[in-house]
Amino acid sequence: MVSSRLDTHAFEAIPSRLAGLVRARAEATAGDLWGASPDNDEVVGAVRRFCDLVEDSSTAGRRRVADAYAETGRRWAREGRGPEELHHLLIRAARAVGHILNGPADAEIDQRIRAAITEAQFGFIDGVSTAFAEGHRAQAPTDGAERERCRRRLLELLLADQPADPEALAGLAERAGWTPPRTVAAVALAPRGEHEVGQVILSDELLVDHPGGAAPRLLLPDPDAPNRDRLLRPLLRDWVVAIGPPMPIAQAARSLAWARDTLTLINRGVIDGTGIVHSIDHVPSLIIFRSQTIIDSVASIRLAALSTVGDAQRRRLAETLLALLENNFNATEAGASLHVHPQTVRYRLRQLEELFGAELHDPRTRLEMQMILHAQLGRVRAPAGYRAEPGDTAPRRRAVAAS
Repeated sequence: MVSSRLDTHAFEAIPSRLAGLVRARAEATAGDLWGASPDNDEVVGAVRRFCDLVEDSSTAGRRRVADAYAETGRRWAREGRGPEELHHLLIRAARAVGHILNGPADAEIDQRIRAAITEAQFGFIDGVSTAFAEGHRAQAPTDGAERERCRRRLLELLLADQPADPEALAGLAERAGWTPPRTVAAVALAPRGEHEVGQVILSDELLVDHPGGAAPRLLLPDPDAPNRDRLLRPLLRDWVVAIGPPMPIAQAARSLAWARDTLTLINRGVIDGTGIVHSIDHVPSLIIFRSQTIIDSVASIRLAALSTVGDAQRRRLAETLLALLENNFNATEAGASLHVHPQTVRYRLRQLEELFGAELHDPRTRLEMQMILHAQLGRVRAPAGYRAEPGDTAPRRRAVAAS
């Protein structure tokens, strides 16, 4: 434990005024060194515990620190977190202390004090690691429960905005029984309908968030391997399933962002969510969605002519204009997509030409209009020549294969 393994002489040789200096600057220093890392609070906590021992390395002081880290060990065991993560945090805490003391206080620290600080840091890491390990072992989870906690924690770290320490990830993956692949795709889920979702048994290849969470997430390894969608099909009865693009494992959070945006567009009715939806098949819609503010600003200029007609007519003309733009102004094909007679399309086209004039046939303006109308109307169209088949969940790929 900390109380028996610390060299108290090293702490006693450090002037207590330095503890106050380090404690006051710990949070700002962590931010300077690691930005908005989710580990910063725990790093700052470790720095402050170190300062506690500088100010009080008595038996009671050492016991307080030991008890705190033993409790951390028990809590982390319940969460599926292990000693490799603690080691990473303690090394960062030592760096933060060194960074602070190499600043304005540097002139006040002679070689004897500097040596004592270094020795105290080594003793602190050794002592609190021992206390943590004892608390971690005392939690004594069953093998199955420990493995599931590790898998959930691993998923949490892989999908975090800030990259996790590779050593911590490797240790956690080993305890989780999960071999890290070269590439992954994140999966975002949303309940399908109002009914209560049932229990689904999924492959161990998948890392799965707790199904009762507000926004369940999964991680699919090697998404480009053949027939990977089969691992997710059991979810389709109760869940809308959106898959982000394949990414290197260190960029899994980016894949999740695309999957969540895809899920948003499914909820809005822009994308059909009947089967497994790959975000890579809906790149134009997603790019427009991510540029919504710009689209709205340009719409007030490019579509100003439509504001001169009534609401009902404006909607009909907007839908007709989009259909014409998507079908190269072919009235027959545009009519088929709108389920109206081609003569009706031609009549509306004449109205549009009166409203927009020459702009209607300017290539640059037409492209902008198509993007704006696609965003505003939220129309879902399969590529030309595509015919849905049972179980087909990747329209773009099948259309390419058929061409």
